[in-house]
Amino acid sequence: MKKLFAVLLALAMLLSCAAALAEDVVGAPADLVEAAKAEGELVVYGSCEEAYLNAACKHFEELYGIKTSYQRLSTGEVQSKITEEKGNPSADVWFGGTNDPYNEAAKAGLLEAYEAKNAAT
Repeated sequence: MKKLFAVLLALAMLLSCAAALAEDVVGAPADLVEAAKAEGELVVYGSCEEAYLNAACKHFEELYGIKTSYQRLSTGEVQSKITEEKGNPSADVWFGGTNDPYNEAAKAGLLEAYEAKNAAT
């Protein structure tokens, strides 16, 4: 009886894992995901610890199947790079860092706003 219970429990766990992998737990719009896949690669400027940046990019690839590359820079370096690239950015996302450079870049019109649907209000 214990053996049967263990097998059923393992089967239930496998099925729940498969279901979790099949659905988009983040809630990204399907058309946005498909457009990103068609573009080919997500390029990230990261201003957080490299291990965290690497893990986040790998997890994004696992979730969406979109190749992801990153460049680890300080927040000030990213701000300078974005200022230099105005109108012709070589990265898609700026991830991590402190608020002040983000605010300055936003005021200068260098960043696009993003409203996360599942963010706390």
